[in-house]
Amino acid sequence: MKFNFTKGKSANYIVSIYEPDGCHDQLYYHYHREAKDKLNELKGSGCYEKGTIISLYDIHKDIRKEFVRI
Repeated sequence: MKFNFTKGKSANYIVSIYEPDGCHDQLYYHYHREAKDKLNELKGSGCYEKGTIISLYDIHKDIRKEFVRI
């Protein structure tokens, strides 16, 4: 599913959650700080099963800034 947290601004960053069972969520953000905070929140939540990958992606530079495998 896609979730927009840009508050009406352009999307610059995506936090993606890839679960082993095939579920894939994308959270769109305008500011890097908000995206990074969400990545850290999800990383420490303990809600995801082993094998889940959470990544922070910069849309305009077309690079993955950071990722975590749980």
